[in-house]
Amino acid sequence: ERIVYYGEYAASYLEEYLPWREEKLKRNHNKQEYLFININGNKLTRRGAEYIVSQIAKKSLLKQKISPHTLRHSFATEMLNNGADIRSVQELLGHSSLSTTGIYTHVTNEIVRQEYLKAFKR
Repeated sequence: ERIVYYGEYAASYLEEYLPWREEKLKRNHNKQEYLFININGNKLTRRGAEYIVSQIAKKSLLKQKISPHTLRHSFATEMLNNGADIRSVQELLGHSSLSTTGIYTHVTNEIVRQEYLKAFKR
């Protein structure tokens, strides 16, 4: 179990999704405890989430391969690039070890390097 923060944009979609979810569970006589379910009323699996993201990417005509992990990586990198504390990012990602979160700092280090080169032109 983890606390997840979200904004108004996600809240509007959740408000639309939750009645659908309840109706699906009621119709299937299912007492699923997971927030996200598939069309059969079962928990949404990792593969199911990958499929949904890939379908959205195809419809969006994106050229690069997008996965839930890509979105997670982008989230962490953007947080760090915009000044978030690495421990906060660790908590949001649910990493038990700070070294796992440290994987995302390589992109941030490149931005620091670029800022340094801007400040100390030769």
